[in-house]
Amino acid sequence: MRIVQNQFFRIFFSVLSGLFVRYFLGFGWGLVAALIVVMFLNVLAGIDRARGRS
Repeated sequence: MRIVQNQFFRIFFSVLSGLFVRYFLGFGWGLVAALIVVMFLNVLAGIDRARGRS
């Protein structure tokens, strides 16, 4: 049962991610790139804060 559920959730999330990718591709590459850059910078800022630099 657990293996079947894992496969189902994998398919489910893969379909969801595919829909999100199609939506963002239709919405525009610029927005996606901006969101990815902002998220990446936020992650880097969080790592620096965890290290105690800032």
